[in-house]
Amino acid sequence: MKKCYRLAASILGVCWWLALGNSAFAARLLSATVQLDGQTVLQSKYQDDDFWGTPPGPAVVWRYLGKEPIWVEKGAHVHADGTDPLHAKLRGNLVIRIQHVDRMIVEAKATEITLIRPDPSSDKWFLPAEEVERLAQANGIPAVPSRTLFERPSTWLALGIAALVLVGSIAAWLLMRRQSSSGAGASAV
Repeated sequence: MKKCYRLAASILGVCWWLALGNSAFAARLLSATVQLDGQTVLQSKYQDDDFWGTPPGPAVVWRYLGKEPIWVEKGAHVHADGTDPLHAKLRGNLVIRIQHVDRMIVEAKATEITLIRPDPSSDKWFLPAEEVERLAQANGIPAVPSRTLFERPSTWLALGIAALVLVGSIAAWLLMRRQSSSGAGASAV
């Protein structure tokens, strides 16, 4: 009986590992910096929340700029357009960098960019999706590669659930088999 429980516990442990994925749950905090003529005008923080495998490459990370950042460092020097408080244009020698700690992940250069923000009182400026793609194309940043079957979190979740169902079924079958054999032994006595 103890062997049966150990086997079930071992199988359940493997299934749990499969359900959670095969890597640590840790998100990187990325820093996105916009420099205009050598001066930092905007520094935003993004969470790299793809913790199901190896960290995403530059193509994926670059696209984070099309989303609202989790926060913006104080001292942003971005001024809204006079006619539209949700938009700002920066013109000059622009360098946009995304890095993790001190490791550069991706960089792009431009002479003009448009920034947007969710409301007039917000300091969370970011690039519109069209601008992200325009800059990516102009700077040779590749398109986002499609994920393979085993790189998708849903695959690991489905495998984990299927394994749990399988373990539960085997455990139920072993329990029923044990009860029927102990019941048959008791009636034979």
